[in-house]
Amino acid sequence: MAHLVSCPTLVLGYEDEALIPGQDTLLYDLLRCPKQHTVLTTAQGAGDHCAPMAPQLRNAVILDWMEHTVV
Repeated sequence: MAHLVSCPTLVLGYEDEALIPGQDTLLYDLLRCPKQHTVLTTAQGAGDHCAPMAPQLRNAVILDWMEHTVV
């Protein structure tokens, strides 16, 4: 169903993803819309699933993307 998405999409991944490793890349590859793939890293303090130790960084990435994408 990912190929049916038509709006710009941000896909976040996490360097040390343990819950669903690789799913971000799989989704990104299936999308046919304008898309961006950002991987948050352990060095940034955000390498785990949903970046629970770095919510400010995760939110900044999302909001920056929205600011440049959503008009």
